[in-house]
This record gives sequence, structure tokens and C-alpha cells, in this order.
Amino acid sequence: MEQLNAGQLFTQFNLSPQEEKQGQTLNDIQRAYLHNMRADICAQKLGLIFTPNDIVGYAQQEAGFTMQIALLDELLTPSQPSEFTQE
Repeated sequence: MEQLNAGQLFTQFNLSPQEEKQGQTLNDIQRAYLHNMRADICAQKLGLIFTPNDIVGYAQQEAGFTMQIALLDELLTPSQPSEFTQE
């Protein structure tokens, strides 16, 4: 693994295909943790209350939650299926 752009704000690494696959594979605890985060954020988004006096604030919060959910979905999608089951 070779680091590119050392000291930069957007540090990147050259990863082999095997390293990329390992980086995308979540274990059961990581998957459960990310699912819990997603559920919490979804609950917060559903709990938003619209007030006509703060339309911009509502839109900003809603957009923030939407992007957090999208990011978590992206992190969860490439992972290999696991034996983790929801009860």
C-alpha cells in the first residue's frame, strides 16, 4: 500500500485489488454497527418537525440526514453478505 499526496487534506492510497476487496468487506460487528447508525439517523429524520419560521433550517437538517443515510448505504452495499441476521 503506497500513500499518495502525503500531507494533503485528501490523502489517497494506492491499493491492490485484493486490498480494495478487504477494505470493502465488513465483519458482522461492523455491519451491525453501521445498520444501527443508519436506523438512528432514519429515526432522527422522521422526527424532524417542519416549522414555517425555519424552512431553511429544516431543509438543511433533512439534507444532512439524507446524505448520512446515502453514505451508510454506500458503505453497506459493496460488502459481502454475512451470516448476520436481524431478530
